[in-house]
Formats: sequence, structure tokens, C-alpha cells
Amino acid sequence: MSNDFEKNEEVGQALRKQGDDSRTARVVQHYAYFQTSEARDLYRDFLFARGYQVDREDHQDPYLNPWGIVFSKVQVPNDIDVETEELGTNAAKFGGEYDGWETGIVRRP
Repeated sequence: MSNDFEKNEEVGQALRKQGDDSRTARVVQHYAYFQTSEARDLYRDFLFARGYQVDREDHQDPYLNPWGIVFSKVQVPNDIDVETEELGTNAAKFGGEYDGWETGIVRRP
């Protein structure tokens, strides 16, 4: 999971470089990919239980994990590490891969 923390820090640095206040809550969008639509459906149930909304689902052959899901929730970027660890662990549990997050910039006052 340390790789996820490194990715989180890279995103956080990019946000701060653009003047973002990473302590401010805003909609954060996440991505995950699965080998089957059934696995994606199980992950979707996990997401709903955690308060996420599903923004989009897609299927792109011939990728290893062609069943994608894009989901979001209001979150604070500075506090994202624990959540992405949970998202990654559960994606792996269903045979998938959590692929990170993105958000808009909220400038410091």
C-alpha cells in the first residue's frame, strides 16, 4: 500500500503547486477496474455502503481489467490515505485494481 500513499502524495503535491488548500472538503473522483462485471458489481455494493455515488461504468476490451467504475464522494484530500487504502484492499479482494483519484482545485483564501 505504500505505493498508494506515494501516489496520493504526488497528487497532493500537484494540487498544492497550483495553490490548492488540501484541507478543504470537495468532491473527489476515484477509479477502479475489474476482470468481470460481477466483480465490479460487488465493489459497487461496497462503495454504496461507504457513501460513494457511481459516476460512470464502462467496459473496454481487450484490457486485463476491462470493467471500469468511476465513483465520487465529498472528501478532504489531506485525509485521503486511509480511504484509498480501504478502496485498494477491497478492489483487490474482488480481483480488481484501484487506480487512484483526482479532484478540482480549491484555492487558499
